[in-house]
Amino acid sequence: MHMQLLQHQFVLEGEVRSLEEAQPLDWIHFPKTGSSFINAIIHLKGACPSLANVALKEDTVGGGPCWLSHWLKHDCPKVCNADKYTCPQPYHAHLPVTNYSAQRGHLVGMFRDPNQRILSGYHDDENNFAAYTEELYMHDLESRVECRGVLNDVKTWPKRPLSEFAEMWKGGMTYQLVTEHPTTVTLDPRRPQVTSRDATEAARRVRDGFAFVGLTEEWDLSICLFHKIFGGACSAFDFLNTRPSFDGKSADHAYDTSELQGWYDDIDEVVYAAAVEVFRRSLPQTIAAVQGLEALSSRKELGISRSFWLPVSKAGLAGPLTCSPANKGPNKSSDGRRAAEADPKVWEVVRGVVGPRSLKVITPDYAKGDIHGYGNVAVDIDDPRSGVISPAHTIESLGTGFDTLAIDCQGCFATFLDENPMLRQTLLAIIVEVHQWSSEPAAVQKLLQEGWELKQRVLRQHVLCKGPCVSQCDPRWSDQHARQYYGKDFW
Repeated sequence: MHMQLLQHQFVLEGEVRSLEEAQPLDWIHFPKTGSSFINAIIHLKGACPSLANVALKEDTVGGGPCWLSHWLKHDCPKVCNADKYTCPQPYHAHLPVTNYSAQRGHLVGMFRDPNQRILSGYHDDENNFAAYTEELYMHDLESRVECRGVLNDVKTWPKRPLSEFAEMWKGGMTYQLVTEHPTTVTLDPRRPQVTSRDATEAARRVRDGFAFVGLTEEWDLSICLFHKIFGGACSAFDFLNTRPSFDGKSADHAYDTSELQGWYDDIDEVVYAAAVEVFRRSLPQTIAAVQGLEALSSRKELGISRSFWLPVSKAGLAGPLTCSPANKGPNKSSDGRRAAEADPKVWEVVRGVVGPRSLKVITPDYAKGDIHGYGNVAVDIDDPRSGVISPAHTIESLGTGFDTLAIDCQGCFATFLDENPMLRQTLLAIIVEVHQWSSEPAAVQKLLQEGWELKQRVLRQHVLCKGPCVSQCDPRWSDQHARQYYGKDFW
């Protein structure tokens, strides 16, 4: 117990050191990557104390679609501590890096797939960036408005062709990262074009100069990661989408890139690749025995439970790996499912089945009514269908110990701990999707009888802890999450 408390203390001290070293935070905000990120920044300890219970958005700030620029100019210097957060000067939401040597280590930002960012800008009818002309920009510049287009009814203006708009926005993230003596801003139709050499330098700055890198496509996980690095509890405010491109649109739903007819932003893709690399490297590691291509990444119920309950100190093996579900009898679903195979991007990390039994990995034949909704499935090694053998190995063979297990494997949790007995000695937290058709509920009850505590339940997702176990996120966010994704409360 004393060692666990010391470890928790070290984590808190590490968060304080990380925040102190990074402050004052300097947010580089790329257009269409998430204005809402300002709420995560202002809610950090000491940053903007009077805003602890306030969400910045259009109806609380004013200024219409220019609410962020309005707030940065009129309110930020008054309510925020300059030693904690640097209010952009001049007060514009999309300023570039102006002095990298001084800003290095203080930069924070959200990054977005370049083609998705461009399509989001094109389909933003509120700002109608696609109708923006040099004449309109100059008119606004001379009028000293807080954001472009506000003095004109641009909503009704015709959009320029997507191909032309895409070229205009191409390399926008790179421009903001390398243009240290800007003569204009990234949204100016006249801004200079950037080169592949600029992109290489911008990517280097992402890897070396940012204290935090998040991904718009992984917003929820990015916000929890932000707080794990800098401390503080996640707030429901931090997860609000304050500026959707249109009603019902969010970064969870990708735009159809076929609109671009094969065109892609080959400049900013270099920057985005660097951001993804940094983001993945920053994620807390955990052992995850997951039989589902989407579990832990796009499956919000399990993924967000993991974000709530896994502190940054948790050590282990990152990514999904297969269970060992021989799945005969009660552990087999009514439609014959075994389990989906691991995500191929992490497959080489785990190299096969953890457990005593080898399996065969096949691709279902949907035309024959095989398992719908899965890309690959693991079946018995004697199954007559063609596939790739996934050889068994034990937890011990991985050569390290694990204290956390996140598992969704279509029934295999019923026997997983029996097949890997060493985990009973080391595990302190289990996040499991429990399938009622299997023997998994009985396995959970057995753990409760052995002294484990059920900390949270959302539909089939169960969070069990043995010893100290504290949620990383504000309970209000948990409640909002349940209502947002399931339409009602579950606890």
